[in-house]
Amino acid sequence: MNDFRTKLTQVSNRLFVEITKRLLAEVGLRPIIGIGPLSDDEVDERLAKLELAKQNMKEALEAIDALEQLAAKNKNEIAELNEMLKRAHTDKVAVSNQIETLKSLASLDSDTVKKALGLPSRTGVVVGWVFSFFLGIATSFSASFLYDLWKH
Repeated sequence: MNDFRTKLTQVSNRLFVEITKRLLAEVGLRPIIGIGPLSDDEVDERLAKLELAKQNMKEALEAIDALEQLAAKNKNEIAELNEMLKRAHTDKVAVSNQIETLKSLASLDSDTVKKALGLPSRTGVVVGWVFSFFLGIATSFSASFLYDLWKH
């Protein structure tokens, strides 16, 4: 019975190989491994294709690494730009507040500002000049009178 099983297994294996060969031939494919012997040229051709695929895979991995580095660099640059944008926004708010303060100061009447700072009005300046002029004349006369008294 053991001999029968062995024969049956061998026949079924050959039948499977033959059916697989015919199916692959109908589809237009050639068996790759395990079904029929390959010539040295076919083996060399397949090894060359594998080497080319290996090289292409290596180049693809290098390109992926380069893209990862570029993405990391871009991420850092974006973070820096975001920080600069935040600072610029803060500066803009501060400058905007200063502009509003200056606008409110500019809208004040000049007489009101002069009063607030204790500056004299135009009339007060003219009165001061006239008073100073007459005070200078009076001082000059007084000095001349005192000089004459002292000399005589």
